[in-house]
Amino acid sequence: MWGFSTTRFYTDRDSSDSFEAPAPTFVAVSPTYFDAVGLQILQGATLSGADTDGAPAEVVVNDAMAKRAWPSRSPLGKCLWFESRAGPCYSVVGVVENSRQGYLIETGPVPQFYLPLGNLPLDAAGATGDVIMLRARQEMEETVLTDLRRMLAGEFPGAAPDLSLMSERLDPQYRPWRLGAELFSALGALALVVALVGIYSTISHNVRSRTREFGIRMALGAQAIEVIRQVVADGVGVVLVGVGIGVLLCLVGGRVVVSMLFGVTVANPVILGGVAGLLIATAALAALIPAKRAAEVDPVVALLDD
Repeated sequence: MWGFSTTRFYTDRDSSDSFEAPAPTFVAVSPTYFDAVGLQILQGATLSGADTDGAPAEVVVNDAMAKRAWPSRSPLGKCLWFESRAGPCYSVVGVVENSRQGYLIETGPVPQFYLPLGNLPLDAAGATGDVIMLRARQEMEETVLTDLRRMLAGEFPGAAPDLSLMSERLDPQYRPWRLGAELFSALGALALVVALVGIYSTISHNVRSRTREFGIRMALGAQAIEVIRQVVADGVGVVLVGVGIGVLLCLVGGRVVVSMLFGVTVANPVILGGVAGLLIATAALAALIPAKRAAEVDPVVALLDD
């Protein structure tokens, strides 16, 4: 997620100076670069030339670049000129999906194009870099690193290449998000447990305190199932009001912490629906258990006790 450069270029209608910020960037790559980093080709194909000199004058653009430079038109076959429009035409041979360039969290895709290592314009020739990206199966990562160190030591005696896993390079960016997610999850789970225990205890206590009332109602002809249904409905009704208020507060107050959320919206229906359903189910269970016990009370005993 580094090593990108900018250079002056021209399309059939615009120049790099006429593009709005952020300015389009480029990177010099080999034809297999997109497979190595996992970028999907959306249109056309990858670069066809070798990494050595003499590769065709081709260019691959990302989706943001294609939409910016050639809106409502296919970019395939279009030209990019460098230094001036009198220079050689670098033909667009493919479009790849957008990628993050500098940070895991970015405000939007940056237009970008990919030039062949074996045929760079003069004003971009100094941006070749010295980076090799290698894709390996996860279980083979350490073996590949060992073999790569041995191979580079033989090819470049005295050099000290910086070899590391991509996960290690990205870990400093992941770490604060993971910590925040763990803290939010722990606090959310604690709040949910407290809410569930509170709801269950309160409703269960209220229903148990009405045991004599239920016995009297059944002595006067009420059916046990009717009593249970009414008790559960009363308990769930109270919680439904609280859940409704809670959802409204969540939608309003969630905007305060929206900048700390990643991949989750404030109005996420799965989360809101799941928590609301769990609270309602807890309320129903808290009312059902003591209500069933109360319905089993002998009505005669209840009347005598009263």
